[in-house]
Amino acid sequence: MGKRRLSMGIALWVLGTIFCFSAFAKVEVVVWDTTSRATKEYLSWAEKGTEVFEKENPGATLRFEYGPNSADRWILGAAAGTLPDVGYISVIFARELYDAGLLLELNHFVNQAPHMTMDKFFPITTLFNQKDGQVYGIPLQIEAHSLAYNMEHLNEAGLGDAYGGVKTWDDLVAYGRRLTQRDAENNITRSGYVGNRSLADFATYVYANGGDFYAEGGTKVAFNSERGVAALEFMSDILHKYRLTREGGAMKDIATRKASMVQLTWTPPTLVQPEDPNYAQWFGVAPFPHGPHGTGPSAVGWSNMWAIPATAKNPKLGWAYIELFMRPEYQVQEFLHYGGVHPWSPRIDFYSTKAFFECARRVRYVAALPEIYSTPKPYPFIKTTELNRTILSLLQRAMTMQISPRTALEEAERLANALLGG
Repeated sequence: MGKRRLSMGIALWVLGTIFCFSAFAKVEVVVWDTTSRATKEYLSWAEKGTEVFEKENPGATLRFEYGPNSADRWILGAAAGTLPDVGYISVIFARELYDAGLLLELNHFVNQAPHMTMDKFFPITTLFNQKDGQVYGIPLQIEAHSLAYNMEHLNEAGLGDAYGGVKTWDDLVAYGRRLTQRDAENNITRSGYVGNRSLADFATYVYANGGDFYAEGGTKVAFNSERGVAALEFMSDILHKYRLTREGGAMKDIATRKASMVQLTWTPPTLVQPEDPNYAQWFGVAPFPHGPHGTGPSAVGWSNMWAIPATAKNPKLGWAYIELFMRPEYQVQEFLHYGGVHPWSPRIDFYSTKAFFECARRVRYVAALPEIYSTPKPYPFIKTTELNRTILSLLQRAMTMQISPRTALEEAERLANALLGG
């Protein structure tokens, strides 16, 4: 009997030791992020989040690994068995990873968290993170093309500075002509308007003119239409017919006041604030104006995302990380952490918060953001890299009048459809 009690005591001691060890064992949750996001502000924000995460998940610790924002990083990680528990994924290659089976379907997590369902996010942000009803990423930040302008320049030209004064392409040209400044030799010294020339910029003009970039399903393109031809012609006319842009004009000219209006593709704090910390006093932004075939503003929009690898060691903790950073109250805290100047939350409910309204009263251009975020169509996200490599030069040749827009789009359609499998 004594031996039995001794054996039982030893067994209980062993079990207790195992339990205590398990209770205090550390589970390392690996987070992949991109080097370009590892700013001082972001690192301090991640540190705050880490404290909250580890408090809510006893025994778990976060370890951030920063690296290139590329599909290769994920593909090589899958081959080597070194993928993280959760990671940042660009819209440019998210679909590629999902189609390859590298990402975990998140529907079961989303269905258990009512504040994380897709209807809580701007519609444009949820076009890239799911396919055939399966969610494989959670939007983390919304971005959209828009029309940026210098309110002081508009006032000087007698145009006023009212938000949204440019509604159509005709308005854009009329304002641009009034705002363009030239020297005695008729050389442009300040652009009235600068439009960009990337694939996404072309898509913005197509959308604004009532067209589409992809056909339904994304297996072929739809830009070779009368709307697309008119869009490409207009991009060329800005440079050659209307002469609104100085030689070497670029989007950054809005920051240095060498342009009065630009097609904006970056957030103002990224592009303008480094040049002028007081930019909010003169900076304005509006939805991108529509063309002759369009009926309202539209442009390119997108959202990068958090995703969990299919082979993640700790998928539940990976989800806990995503859920924490995307909570409504945490989105407000993140906004305030970055200075409370430019909102980029993909959550619709953020734009009904006290923090947003206070910002909109203080920073005039912010009031336009909800409309800008509500009107975009998709960034050219399917086969982005291949399309840029294959068809962008054709479009740019048309913009510089080396070939006709119609010829460029016919050949671009043929090449693009071969890539997409349509």
